[in-house]
Amino acid sequence: MIDSHIALELFLITMVFLTYRHENEEHKKCVLEFAVYLRDAGVNVVVDQLYFCSNRGGPDMGWPKWCAQQVKDADQVLIIASSGWFRCFEGKEVDGVGLGAACEAHLIFQQLYNVGWVTNKFRIVVIETSGSITIPNEIEGYHRYNAQKPDEVDHLLEWLGCPKVTPHPNNQYWLENTPDITWPFADALHVRDAFADLLTRSAKHRVLLVRGGSELGKTSMTQHMLGLGLACSWLACGRLDLKGGTGLDEELSSFAQHLIGAGEMEEVMGNGKVVDRLRRLFVYLQKRATPTLLIVDTYDDSQAREFSDWVEKLLLVATPRADWLRVVVAGQRVPDNRAASWAGQAQFTKLEAPSCEDWITCAKKYRPDVNEEFIQQLHSLANGRASLLWNLLGPKSLNN
Repeated sequence: MIDSHIALELFLITMVFLTYRHENEEHKKCVLEFAVYLRDAGVNVVVDQLYFCSNRGGPDMGWPKWCAQQVKDADQVLIIASSGWFRCFEGKEVDGVGLGAACEAHLIFQQLYNVGWVTNKFRIVVIETSGSITIPNEIEGYHRYNAQKPDEVDHLLEWLGCPKVTPHPNNQYWLENTPDITWPFADALHVRDAFADLLTRSAKHRVLLVRGGSELGKTSMTQHMLGLGLACSWLACGRLDLKGGTGLDEELSSFAQHLIGAGEMEEVMGNGKVVDRLRRLFVYLQKRATPTLLIVDTYDDSQAREFSDWVEKLLLVATPRADWLRVVVAGQRVPDNRAASWAGQAQFTKLEAPSCEDWITCAKKYRPDVNEEFIQQLHSLANGRASLLWNLLGPKSLNN
């Protein structure tokens, strides 16, 4: 029997494709709204409209081949009921009309034929109840879900394998009110406020994306966030630094040391590929379900693909249904949340270089003996590089 938490992991990487006919603008809008609902419920849903939101040039292979590939690759396919789609399925549509839906419908017909019409891959969803729709004989025996009825939507989510999440009693430890946290940086107060909100029970978001160019102090910020997290005895936290200079095994061990006990490390994570050990770590954290803060720094480093795949395809996808989890991702590039299943859980922030005036204010707080003229000269010589200026003008206790 598969452990329920491993089943959750399998669900998170399952792909669900929506096939539908572009009947009219209202129908397209209803399909998009339904897709967004599934996405926000934690389903890894794929549909052309969501894909286009984050890929404005469309797929490189072209839409016809892309749609056909989704039917082939999807773990489950939801057929959005409409008269036009069913005409395509039966081959009764006017020549040259509805070609995209006809292509998908033909592939579905062939797949059903190949398995003797016995399958758990295809089901029908009715999202508009006005008017009568006749379902073709070949597929009318499959269960259909009415998206207008909440109980049937719940049944659909259950069929898709979407786990029901019961709040864990330890979630009471998330703070009731936004904390007044220390923030020893020259600027980026919007990042401070967003991070402070993450630590609350009623957090507006569970994911904080921090994007900024080189030398803007992202590493110092994520290190400080880790320190703030470690100061909370009720919070498990870890920080992944994806800079290429550190070996993946060493970085993984460092990441896990504050998340699981030293004596449990080998038992929980075992040996093998990095991606497999990361997945086992997540299953362990999900099973424990205590308040957890995970911080990922230098996300844009391509040398750490195993880590970034884990972040995008498992960790972030879990956040809509994991009220025990908070995630911070920082880098020159961060995951695109515009069409992601976790989009509703993410807050995007952008770092800008602090001005000379910001550094003067910072220095007055931490280095009151330094005069403004010297700071202006230093700012000019450093070309505004935040990491260098921070080392020179920030708190001495952090730099010595």
